[in-house]
Amino acid sequence: MRDVLRELPTRLAQQDPEGTLRLTPEEFYEVALSDFASRRDSQLSPYRRRLAHDYQRHYRAVIEWVSDQRNQTFRDTLEGLAPQARARNPYARMTGDGLTHATRRLSRSRDRLTPEETFRLIQGFADFQQQNDTKARGAMREERPLVQRIFRDLLSLTHHFRESL
Repeated sequence: MRDVLRELPTRLAQQDPEGTLRLTPEEFYEVALSDFASRRDSQLSPYRRRLAHDYQRHYRAVIEWVSDQRNQTFRDTLEGLAPQARARNPYARMTGDGLTHATRRLSRSRDRLTPEETFRLIQGFADFQQQNDTKARGAMREERPLVQRIFRDLLSLTHHFRESL
């Protein structure tokens, strides 16, 4: 659902100035389905089509209410919401499983890292998770190759485990 919450404001705002169009159920589920979805999960039944329409109808009702409260157009509200939705629902957010693997990766490397390097690695990774990507990557450019490689491994784990628990 994080993907839907991130993508829906932008996609609805791009469709029509008044937001009268909706995503088709196929488009909706293209965004919503995880990489782990089975073939059966991805089949659009009449029930799932109705769910996609109902979700968007309720979402639109909330946006229309907010628009009325702020005296804005539907589209302006969506355009204002889109950056916040992207920030709060990033593509890759570390999950519990991912943190377990990241901890294991750091533990394996602790004898080759100074305490300061370990701190900077953890701080850089935390910055990345808080959407300070530029700050995190910039700080890692000044580190020695081993630290940079571990940081890349941590980022890879974030993407790999983005849909796990």
